[in-house]
Amino acid sequence: SELAALEIAAASWALAALARVAPNDVSRQQGAADVLNVLANEALSRQWDGFGSQSISNIFWAVAVMGAAGSHQPESAKWVEDASKLLMRSNTMPFAHYRPQELSNVLWAVAALSAQSIELTTSISEDIACRCPSVFRP
Repeated sequence: SELAALEIAAASWALAALARVAPNDVSRQQGAADVLNVLANEALSRQWDGFGSQSISNIFWAVAVMGAAGSHQPESAKWVEDASKLLMRSNTMPFAHYRPQELSNVLWAVAALSAQSIELTTSISEDIACRCPSVFRP
């Protein structure tokens, strides 16, 4: 049977958390990275359909954790770039409905992997500025 969006996100988060617990276990790291790659790509193949803001942010975070921790940085950065473009084109929940932690996770993933996601970061930055007009004055 097919995994639900929430299950993909939860498994992605758990794999990244597991990899952080055993950073020197190369076989565990590689196994977790391989499974995470399958899960993250499944999310993209679904074009984020059915994924809520927390699920999206957890998958971004998990990919960044795995990419920043090992030799998977180029592939992870490419995934974040592709996922960002798809997120901007899809009919998912607008950033105005994301909680601050969820926005933080997505932005951290972009920054941690030095991903080129200008449209996404600009859109999130504009949303944050709208939420805090007294702090971000033109």
